[in-house]
Amino acid sequence: MKTFTVLTQTYHQPELTEIAIKAFEKFKPDDYEIHYVVVEGSDDISYRDKILQISDKVKWYNNSDADSKNPIGGASTANGMNLEYGKQFIETEWAFVCHNDVAVNSSKFFEAFEALGEDYVLFSMCKDNMRVGACHISGLFVKNDILTKVDCMPQMPSLDVGDTLTVHCRENNLPYTSIPNSHNDPELWNQMAGIWHEVGRDCGVDRCFYDGEVIFTHLGRGIPKSLNAYYKQGKITYLGWQNIHQEYLK
Repeated sequence: MKTFTVLTQTYHQPELTEIAIKAFEKFKPDDYEIHYVVVEGSDDISYRDKILQISDKVKWYNNSDADSKNPIGGASTANGMNLEYGKQFIETEWAFVCHNDVAVNSSKFFEAFEALGEDYVLFSMCKDNMRVGACHISGLFVKNDILTKVDCMPQMPSLDVGDTLTVHCRENNLPYTSIPNSHNDPELWNQMAGIWHEVGRDCGVDRCFYDGEVIFTHLGRGIPKSLNAYYKQGKITYLGWQNIHQEYLK
């Protein structure tokens, strides 16, 4: 049985977290077992049972220490605190660390994991464009032994959450990469496949590609969008993301 653990975090966001986990489950091949570590960055348990019911492999943890950080202004610090807290519960060889405003869109996501996992110890759905070109924490596979030993807290302004994973690989000559995506290559922006083709519209989200298909999408700014504190023209809204996926993932 092939396996890895998804480590994600949430902040009073049942809809996003449900979509993310259900998307993994929808496209998961029969020979896969996915474990989930969900860290709620507060003492909120109001939707814990709803998330636990999605899969018997979901484990829920509250990290109320992160709640002291503003969910917008202190997001990087809270993100790092939740990542550091959650990673102690991972028992598989590989972890997929991601935001909760993401979705798997094709079974080829798992083909990418198998192919790239043969040659790399770290590979991401995209990389940052502003700091050190690091594998971005919004969605990345990493060997658990590396995740365990590397402190992933941000060191702003030079390093954001999880950038230290890439720094570690560079300093130790360990192979890492990122897959083609519209965040790093705007020319890919208009390419649609999978869910985005089926709904017949361009929904303004970053897309990640493997073998000619969109395998992963990222809403971006999930927390501020959920609080109606962020909007950018041409980008999908929080409600739009929910509506499309809740219909598609039935």
